[in-house]
Amino acid sequence: MEPARVVVTGVGIICAAGRDAEEFWRRIRAGTTALSASRRADLARYGKAVTGEVPDAWIEQRVSAEENRRYSREVLLGIVAARESIRHAGLDASLTDVADRTALVLGKCQALNLADPRAHHWIHSATDEIASALDVSGPRNTIATACSAGSNAVGAGRDRIWAGDADIALVGGVDIIQESTFAGFYSLQALDSEPCSPYSRSGGLSLGEGAAFLVLERLEHASRRGAPILAEVLGYGLSADAYHATAPDPTGRGASLAVLRALTDSGLAADDVTYVNGHGTGTKANDAAERRVMRNVFGARRVPLTSTKSFVGHTLGAAGAVEAVTSVLSIAHGLIPPTVNFAEAGARPGDLDFVPNEGRPAEVDVVVSNSYAFGGNNASLVLARPRPRPAARRERPRRTAVITGIGLVGRPGIGVAEWKKFLAEDVTRHPPPLTDGEITQRLAGEPFAAASTWRQMSGFTRLCMAASRLAVEDAELPLTRDRRDDTGLILGTMSGPAWLASRYPLKGRELDAHRSVHEFSQVTLNAPAGAVCRALGIRGVTTTITSGGVSGTLALEAALEAIELGRADAVIVLAVEEACPEVEGIYQALGKRTPAGDAPRLSCGTASVALVVESAGSAERRNARVQGRVAALTHVSDNYHPHRFDPGGERYAAALRRTLERAALTGADVSLVAGSGTGTDLDAAEHAAFDAVFPAALPVVAVKLLTGECEAASGLLNVAAPLLLEPEGNPALPAIRLDGQAGEISRVSAAPPRAIATSASFGGTFGAALIERTRS
Repeated sequence: MEPARVVVTGVGIICAAGRDAEEFWRRIRAGTTALSASRRADLARYGKAVTGEVPDAWIEQRVSAEENRRYSREVLLGIVAARESIRHAGLDASLTDVADRTALVLGKCQALNLADPRAHHWIHSATDEIASALDVSGPRNTIATACSAGSNAVGAGRDRIWAGDADIALVGGVDIIQESTFAGFYSLQALDSEPCSPYSRSGGLSLGEGAAFLVLERLEHASRRGAPILAEVLGYGLSADAYHATAPDPTGRGASLAVLRALTDSGLAADDVTYVNGHGTGTKANDAAERRVMRNVFGARRVPLTSTKSFVGHTLGAAGAVEAVTSVLSIAHGLIPPTVNFAEAGARPGDLDFVPNEGRPAEVDVVVSNSYAFGGNNASLVLARPRPRPAARRERPRRTAVITGIGLVGRPGIGVAEWKKFLAEDVTRHPPPLTDGEITQRLAGEPFAAASTWRQMSGFTRLCMAASRLAVEDAELPLTRDRRDDTGLILGTMSGPAWLASRYPLKGRELDAHRSVHEFSQVTLNAPAGAVCRALGIRGVTTTITSGGVSGTLALEAALEAIELGRADAVIVLAVEEACPEVEGIYQALGKRTPAGDAPRLSCGTASVALVVESAGSAERRNARVQGRVAALTHVSDNYHPHRFDPGGERYAAALRRTLERAALTGADVSLVAGSGTGTDLDAAEHAAFDAVFPAALPVVAVKLLTGECEAASGLLNVAAPLLLEPEGNPALPAIRLDGQAGEISRVSAAPPRAIATSASFGGTFGAALIERTRS
């Protein structure tokens, strides 16, 4: 199967080097840095702070007064860059005619900004609000792999077009300079007191801010409307370092794997590459590791390597998108951008070609753009000059993916056996479940990693580690040396380590109140996934998805695609939420803890669920027990409200119908539905959607009645739930029937051959997965 060709038809950017792509490129051509002494009073106490800040006036000039009042600064930056990319692509600013076929994928590093009056927003709220401002209602996703998130978003958007979910994908990244993040890098002694000088003086990094977006399109779609073709997205590669929480692997092994995977994905070889846009932060460890990556991949060939961060600073979640825009403009304008601030005295004898201080005219044909992140998340893109014929690609037979392992941690117990024992009891006489505190205590006494490693893990990371280890053991998956590079891990979470993150911001005027290096390394949302990869020693595809309650099923979707496209033999899909006062407080602020009439109010729960998804061929070769498969999986979105659900449930029903259509089934072919109702306004949307799609007597499992609201974990628990029921049917799950008896609890004791698992997120994204039992 030959995948669709995906091209770039528009770019947009706002950062310290320019308020749009034209101004930004003029700065690149001139070879002058935009880094300077910070104008912010809150950063003055850190000594000489050098940053790449965006003037407020640049934002205010490009948005309406109403938008300026309504949205946070980071959302406004995203809107400005996204709108420019849409105009550049020759599309209507509102995208009205193609809204349902336009995906939005955003890369971000930082979650809650507690200094912002809209601090109740989750990280995915920025994606939802940008989508609403642009009137985009196709599938959406938020990638939170820290400093590689922007590149990751470009690749994930390309995959949405490949999957047939969209004809257009708006992909990009955004982040602002937050004092807490600045203080964290300060505690690591990673900041330079001068504008950063990658690959030469390497005195540290300079933080920047901004947003960048690219419009990706199916080539046929772009050609039909006569769109400008700026570049082609040929390749995309991910990997885990499995080395350290903050430092890159000095051997460059993990990062090299990402580049090589991107080249394999593109059908090109290392000799075809014209130019590499490097991560180039300016820290000694990063610069040394990048030298090793270049030699690992290109050998003695001196391929030009430059750093865009020398112009704009490290823009965190936006960095990969900023660098992808730079790469596209390099191709379009025939210029290899320079590495500015380059000190010749810092160069080494026989060093790489860093294009110091002045750009180099060249016919730029193929660019590799690399991004690396805390936690060991690596992402590489291959962008190329548009060609009259597609590049030579390897054949892509889509492989079948199966579920071979399940790991569960939550109120019913730890491990599948404890969950089944709990469910085997009569629904009306369940034994008392574990409390969230008891889950934490049990995990503390049952290490799922080496004792020294386990002690260093936060409570949230322990939840991740425990479920992953249980799933691997349930699958009897051998993580031998020869399998570790082909085994990946994808984490979905809404809140991540929210309790730890809430401790981290400054308290009063104390710089070191909760500012340890150890804590800073664990507050990024992708840090737990990196810790699990290190503990298991795996270097396969890895990413972290933070799209609210659909994060778990989006992680499953990404894993299925990795298996089907041959990017991995096995992937651990992980979804985790940890109940804590901080999350409860956000629900309270949103009014989600206020009961409507006699309806049960939302109650946060702690849960961690992991699935081992494996290629059918791999499972067969090792004679693995296959527990089920995902026959179809769909996500759709609406723009009804950032924190409320459309009671009509139209888009929820659309997700259900599309999943059934992909499997060539109807609602009557389904035996069970795992619902997402919470006792909030989601219930009305869900009942309306189910009434429109399924027979009235179909039982709807309410797993959340056992676990509490576990957002991302609840979605993946819904996938696992039908696989927990035995064919003979002793275990039972609480269910709410839709035959006019809403709220009545009844037994579901027969194992369903087919079930629909749902997920839903504040902001209006809905997921539906068709699960088929295929025990062997």
